[in-house]
Amino acid sequence: GAANDELRKTLMLQTGGGKVKVHVLGVEKAARVYKNPKYETLKAVIVVETPADIVRLLDLGVEAKEVNVGGMTFKQGTSQVSQAVYAGPEDVEAFKEIDSRGIKQYIQQVPSTASSDLMGALKDKGLL
Repeated sequence: GAANDELRKTLMLQTGGGKVKVHVLGVEKAARVYKNPKYETLKAVIVVETPADIVRLLDLGVEAKEVNVGGMTFKQGTSQVSQAVYAGPEDVEAFKEIDSRGIKQYIQQVPSTASSDLMGALKDKGLL
């Protein structure tokens, strides 16, 4: 993950532009920080690499009301879900698990574009 890849970590740290504090952590450490009372008033956006990482965070006690799938690149064995989202069978299983927990999932690349329902898009593509 990005926490163990110095180039990717550096790029992630630069995304805050000095206005937002950015930390690059592994999944387990992110969950520990999330549950630390010292940070309970902190507003956070958590960026993960895979839908399975979201399931791991949820299993570790991180709460989420919604998941924005902004983009997932093409890899061997994936299917196109939207212009910027490709999902493989393991991703679809993770999305189904997240959905079963009552968490809204949507596709939206940038805030200025309209969002669309992820589960609906998966159904439309015959992936559910």
